[in-house]
Order: sequence, then C-alpha cells, then structure tokens
Amino acid sequence: MALERIKSVVQKVFGEPEQKAAPAYPFDTWGLDSFLAPATVSNVAVTAQTALRVPAVALAVNLIAGSIGSIPARIVREIDGSSEDASEHPNYRLVYRRANDRQTAAKLRERLAMDALLFGNAFAFVNRVGGRVVEIVRLDPHAVSIQIDPQTGEAIYRSTVTGAVLNPADLIHVPAQTSIDGVTGISPIALAREAIALAIVMEQRAARLFGTSARPSGTIEIPGDVPEERVKRMGANWRSAHEGAENGGKTPILTDGARFNPLIFSSVDAQFIEMRREQIVEIARAFNVPATMLFELSNGTFANVEQQSRQFVTYTLKHWTEAFIGEYERTLLSDEERDDHRVSLDTEALISVDTAAQAERIAKLRASGSMTANDARAELGLPARPDGDTLGSPYTTPGAAPARSQEPTA
Repeated sequence: MALERIKSVVQKVFGEPEQKAAPAYPFDTWGLDSFLAPATVSNVAVTAQTALRVPAVALAVNLIAGSIGSIPARIVREIDGSSEDASEHPNYRLVYRRANDRQTAAKLRERLAMDALLFGNAFAFVNRVGGRVVEIVRLDPHAVSIQIDPQTGEAIYRSTVTGAVLNPADLIHVPAQTSIDGVTGISPIALAREAIALAIVMEQRAARLFGTSARPSGTIEIPGDVPEERVKRMGANWRSAHEGAENGGKTPILTDGARFNPLIFSSVDAQFIEMRREQIVEIARAFNVPATMLFELSNGTFANVEQQSRQFVTYTLKHWTEAFIGEYERTLLSDEERDDHRVSLDTEALISVDTAAQAERIAKLRASGSMTANDARAELGLPARPDGDTLGSPYTTPGAAPARSQEPTA
C-alpha cells in the first residue's frame, strides 16, 4: 500500500517516468548546490553542506527548524468569538499527528524549515485521492523550479525532472526569505555567504595552527657561532620532539648553554579570537537569532538572555509560523471553511518550558478571568476537577464581605 502511494506521488509530481536507466532524481541536492555556489572573496565555496560545518550555522539551523517542529499545529473552528479544536476535520491529523505513513507532522515541518534555511525554498506535495487529501510529502528543493509570469506576475511551479507544470493548489511552498520577485526564496546562507566564508577560513586557520603547532611558542638562543649544519640538525630534532598535537606539553631539554625565549601573546592573536567571536554574531544576524542562543555570551546577562529568548519566539519564529499557517490554510482548507476555520501553531508551547514564566502567564490569565482552572490543568496535562469550570480570579472569594480596617486600641 505504501509503495503504491509513493508511485502515485511520483507520477503526479513528475509525470510518467521514461523507460531508461536514469533515476527519478537525476541529481544530488548537495552536489548541485556545490556546483552552483558562487565564489567568495576569500576563495571558499560556501554551500549548504560546507556552511553546516560551521558550528554557529549548524546550531542556528537546528534551533529554528527544531523549534518549528516542536510547535503543535491544529485546525481550529471559531464559534461565537471562541475557538475549539476541529478534530473531526479530515485534514486535522495531517497537521497534528502524521503527515504521511513515514513521517510525523512535526518532523515534516522541521525538515521543510531546514530545506528553506539551507536552500531558500521548501516544497511539499499535497496528495489527493478522489478529491480527499491523504498525505503531505516533502519534495527535494531542487526538484521544483519557480518562474514568474511576466504578464500576470503569478508564480509557475515546474518539475525540473519532466518539465511538467505543477498545480499550486497541491503544492506547499515555504520560502526562507522572499527575494525581489516576492515569491522565490533565498536562504540566509546565500545572503551571508561572505560572513560564513570568513568563519570557515578562520576555523581552518586555527585548525592548521594548533594541529601542526605552526605558531612558534618561542625561540632558542645559542651563544657563539653555530655551524649551519648543526642548526639544521637541532631544528629537525626539535620539530620531531615537539611539533604536532601529540607532542604538545613535552618538556624540552637544552644543552651547551642554549636558552629558550618564549614569545608573548600579541594583540594580533587577541584580535583573532575577537574576530571569531564576531563571526558568531554575524551569523546570528543572518539567521535572525539572538547571539546568546548561539552561545556567544560575552555580553549576556540573566535578564537579557531571558528577554532575547522571548524575542526569538516573537520575532524569529513568527515569520515561520505565519508561512506554514498560510500554506496549510491555502492547501488544506476550502474557501468556505476559511470563513470559520483556521490553522493554529501555538508558540506558547515553547514559552511553557520555562516553569516560572508558565506559572506567571497562567496566574495572570486566571486572575483576569480569561482561563478556568480546568483550562490551566488541561494545558499542564492534569485531569479536570468538577469545580474547575468557573471563570473568576482565584485570589478573591465571591460574596465575601470587604475587609474591615482595625480601629487602633488605646
């Protein structure tokens, strides 16, 4: 059954396969990305694959994509100003539980967010059988090309394998950041190519420096005239005994009045460390992630780290949640259903990880009469109580007489 569905998706997206030995995907995503990558000033090819070798880039990508995957998605119905889960909707399970037989809805969103961050665009095919959506399947980012109709300005999605035009109603498209045409996405890696290239160069330089002990830690001073042959022999012996990571920290033994003069740590060395730290900040800017969340904590305090974590949810993830909500509603809800149905991605689930912040938020909602005790208990995964459906502040007692001020006693 699963194999037949895979064949159905391939045929719908790419058309009937030709009878030849070439695979359905005649290219490799990583290889094509490397081939198309433009050169940088530092002469380093920056691709999705090479960029992920920079720890700050890998962390930023995993942070955003993982957060998007962890946010629960639901289809909700709005009735008389209130919202409730539309769990009976036929497409509810596709956004809440499983997108297809092989992937959960959360993992699909995580992978699509990663595709968009790495390649600029993420695509998923909404597979319909008899007019009913049966699954949502990820497509390779390079399997779909985008063209803009010069007359209408509308996007035309085309299979790069067969050239067939794809129906936008069956295609979820999530761009990282839209380019000047307003449709095609561009990745943070492409926008920050030079900054990432500089981070790669400095990483390589540091690795070579410490891997071979190329930077001398000092000089050896020998009194008197020393024959050139003896200098060469002493140099070879010194390198053999002390060069390389495995020989680091060995105690040298000097003879014949030789003296070791250590080199002082220069301001240039300190600047190199500062430059590496600054590249983390640059990468954080490119991905719109607070630098403290990439573990650049030189200016971090407890107060601003907590505030920046909230800013990450508000300003970074909002772009992504809005993109997924828009595409889900466009492809999974009919025109009539959009009048009273919507897709919800609740970022409060991320804030609730902070116990103190969660308790403060629930207390304020309870005090304002916006949440009942059972609403709060359901959010915490606790069973409902018979007396927990009453709105009102838990800090006041209904019908109680006002407190009397005590008269001073003589």
